[in-house]
Amino acid sequence: MRRAYLYFTVGALFLVPALLLHAPGIAKAEARDPRAMSEGEYREALAFLEGTRTAMAEAEMALDAETAHEAAKMRKADLGQRLDMLRRLMTAAAQRDRIGARGLITPERERARDVIRRAGEMEDPLQDLWTAWSMKARGERAAFTAAPLPR
Repeated sequence: MRRAYLYFTVGALFLVPALLLHAPGIAKAEARDPRAMSEGEYREALAFLEGTRTAMAEAEMALDAETAHEAAKMRKADLGQRLDMLRRLMTAAAQRDRIGARGLITPERERARDVIRRAGEMEDPLQDLWTAWSMKARGERAAFTAAPLPR
């Protein structure tokens, strides 16, 4: 009986601290990762995407109008900055989608995927607008005629 008590006590002395040391790690795996996309960050991303969509609509409408060289350069710079920020947003959202990738689709991952999808839909048209404004800022014309390039 004494020997069983001794084994139990020694075993408990080693097992309890080991369980206490690993318990926070187990709890942390189940807790939400602070690097995952929160609801506030999701709303900020959607606000940026909506602002970019508005800027794209304004730039597209102003493309046919006669614009001063400096205004065209400013519009090109703004669209270029938005394109860069859009790509950074997509990269950050993709990283946040991979953070919680354990086979579960959590709301945080779903928000990140939604941002990636929406930003991806806007990337090519924004790139096209930036290219058009870049050509307008340089004042490029068609090589075979003196007329400006069609828009």
